[in-house]
Amino acid sequence: MLSSVHIKNVALIDNLIIDFTNGLNVISGETGAGKSIILDAIDFVLGGKSDKSLIRNGTDTMKVSVIFSNLKTKLKNELKSIYQIDCTDDLLIERTLSLNGRSTCFINGEPVTANILKKIALTLVDIHGQIDHISILKNDVQLEIVDRFDDSIKKDLETLNLYIDKIISIENEINSLGGNEQTKLQLMDLYSYQINEINQLNLKQGEFESLKDKLKELSNIEKIANNLSEAINSLDGNSSYNNVISNLNTSIKFLKNNTSYNSKYDELTTRLNASIIEIEDILDTLKKYLSECNFDEFEFNSIDSRLDAINKAFKKYGYGYDSVQNYLLDITKKYDNLINSEQRYNELSSEKENILKNITNLQNLISTKRKKVCSHLEMNIENCIKSLGMKNAKFKINIQQIDEPYSRNGKDSVEFMFSSNLGFDIQPLKKVASGGEMSRVMLGIKIIISHIDDIDTLIFDEIDTGLSGNTAQVVAENLYKLSKEKQIISISHLPQIASFADQNYKVEKFTNNGTTISRIKQLNENETYIELSRLMGADSSEKSISLAKEIRKKNLKQNVDSY
Repeated sequence: MLSSVHIKNVALIDNLIIDFTNGLNVISGETGAGKSIILDAIDFVLGGKSDKSLIRNGTDTMKVSVIFSNLKTKLKNELKSIYQIDCTDDLLIERTLSLNGRSTCFINGEPVTANILKKIALTLVDIHGQIDHISILKNDVQLEIVDRFDDSIKKDLETLNLYIDKIISIENEINSLGGNEQTKLQLMDLYSYQINEINQLNLKQGEFESLKDKLKELSNIEKIANNLSEAINSLDGNSSYNNVISNLNTSIKFLKNNTSYNSKYDELTTRLNASIIEIEDILDTLKKYLSECNFDEFEFNSIDSRLDAINKAFKKYGYGYDSVQNYLLDITKKYDNLINSEQRYNELSSEKENILKNITNLQNLISTKRKKVCSHLEMNIENCIKSLGMKNAKFKINIQQIDEPYSRNGKDSVEFMFSSNLGFDIQPLKKVASGGEMSRVMLGIKIIISHIDDIDTLIFDEIDTGLSGNTAQVVAENLYKLSKEKQIISISHLPQIASFADQNYKVEKFTNNGTTISRIKQLNENETYIELSRLMGADSSEKSISLAKEIRKKNLKQNVDSY
């Protein structure tokens, strides 16, 4: 059961601790006091949506932690075997969210992902908020509800999905072998052409880059020749003023005149001589390059044509030498497989046929089980809905086959059908149910499911929406019955439900230093009577409180221990 919730810096809540009990816990309070914020916080800590707008103004991080107590042995074993989480009888879950969007999750002090947290939470608590009125109208949700009533269906679906995965794998391999004979021959022609084209191209490593550089050089040969001539002239031209080598020789002459005065000038003379030798070598190389600066139109056209052919290959088979070679290896392997594919194709076709038979048989088996479940389930849900104040209600489950051979949920589509009034045809639930009716249908389903569920805690957010009078009383009685098997936490505004509570709580908001804060108070017996009086629309006079006390005692004395 959910024994404790600690909420910090969530919307109107700055710091709040709530201790829940077994049985029926009812939370009430004025509209806008912050009741739904508590549910939002619980949903968040159990892996729900991370909404930064929930972080309290003036703070940069919100944190919610919950403690689940008296865990069942089966659940503890699953936590250990599947998620490697050790726990005794208690489980501590913590989650934080910062304004920068960073969220952290911990279970018993160990960090976990939000995805793992959500999976674990599904085994601990079932939250029924206003959104569930919408989700139950979805056909896939209705199908999931049906499947929960037969454990073997889940195992059959797992097997079915293994078959489907295998079929997809086989079909992919068959496609790689060319599929049918016509397609196979077409692929062989295509691969053969591509292999020959790449081999005839005879592309060399680095060739493309080298040819690009050469073509660039030929395209600018005149500029290159002019620049080389200027460089040569500056080093060894006719003008002694701009002749570098001549100027260096002059410098050496003047330095030699100083050697008689100090030997240090010998070293500089030696270095200048070495520079002249290096420059003369560079000069020879420049002259050689200049002599080679001839534009060859045939060479230019040949390189341009070669680059065009390589570019076309890159566009078809991948840009770059490595990509083209990898493509060649891949299609060569595929071509070889196609040549030797006939035997493998026959083997795969036979295997596929056998698996398709298994899929068909398994789908039929799942359909048979679902029809059996639906027959039993619709009767129980209808009886339960009738007990919730809709005596003329009819509830049926329409199950039809869908035309999807590889559907991972089998070949069935489920539609919940409903009629609340005598003389009206039964129609899809999503078309006919009002808000109040939807609440009772949802509660009826929850009550029936509770008999097979291992989940110990159910949370209801204003399931009494649209209810009043005797109907509200009937719903309250059924919630109380359900609380004998499960821990129930219900946010409610109805005195009928609050009067059945094992523990009542009241959410209030007040202003402190210019800031609005929400608080929740665990009510004692007298405070419970005052709150019941408020919910009934009465004042807190002695007469009103006496009436609230009488109603509560009457309700709790009723025999509501059996369905």
